[in-house]
Amino acid sequence: MEAPSSEDCGNGLSQASLRLSSKFAIAISFFIMKIGIMLLMMGAMGGFETKPEAIPIHTEVVWEIVKVRCKYCNTLNFETSQKCSSCGAHL
Repeated sequence: MEAPSSEDCGNGLSQASLRLSSKFAIAISFFIMKIGIMLLMMGAMGGFETKPEAIPIHTEVVWEIVKVRCKYCNTLNFETSQKCSSCGAHL
C-alpha cells in the first residue's frame, strides 16, 4: 500500500477540495446568520407591512320616489312614466 501523498488526505479528498468545501460552509453559515439577524430585526420592528387601521365609512343612499296623479283616473304613477299604468292616458 502506498502512503497518502501531501495532496491526498487519506479519504480521496485533496486539500484544495477541502479548502473549497470549508469556504462554502463558511459562506452558508454567514448567509444563515444574516437571515437570522433580519428576522430578529423584523420581530423588533413589528413587521414591515403593517396595515393602517381601517377608517369606518358610513354610506347612506337616499332614493326619492316621486309619483304623479293621472288627471283622468286619479291613479298614482312614477314621474318618469309617459303613460298612465291604469288607463294608458298620456301624463
